[in-house]
Amino acid sequence: MYLVVYCLTILCAILQVSSIEPPKPFEDKISVECIQEVKVDISILKNMLDEKYIIISTDPLVYSFFECVFNKNKFIKDGEFVKDTIVNYIAKNPLPFFKPDAQNPDKVAEDAYNLCKNVKGDVIGERAANLMNCVTAELTKKSN
Repeated sequence: MYLVVYCLTILCAILQVSSIEPPKPFEDKISVECIQEVKVDISILKNMLDEKYIIISTDPLVYSFFECVFNKNKFIKDGEFVKDTIVNYIAKNPLPFFKPDAQNPDKVAEDAYNLCKNVKGDVIGERAANLMNCVTAELTKKSN
């Protein structure tokens, strides 16, 4: 009986881990609005990420899209990143995908933000993309 319970527990754990789906970008209300406002073709956005979810596109329309998204989400104010809003977003969105077992998601999100907040870029959209790439890189690092 113990063996059956143990096997079912392991099976449930495997199914739970394997059921984590990647984020579905560009389907939320703000993304849809920004796609329309910037007039960027969705195919450009769908091809901007590599297999590690790093933004590889340098297309000005991609940067305009991210500027729009960051402004509408209130991630930027007066040209500066808004820490609390961004940390809250990180903890609730990419973090559960990249680190589903994080013991303290808010701290992990804040640590990633603090390591990435000083990224550079010629325009706000480029800085936004660079911040997202940095945060993604931090969240995908293996824990010691």
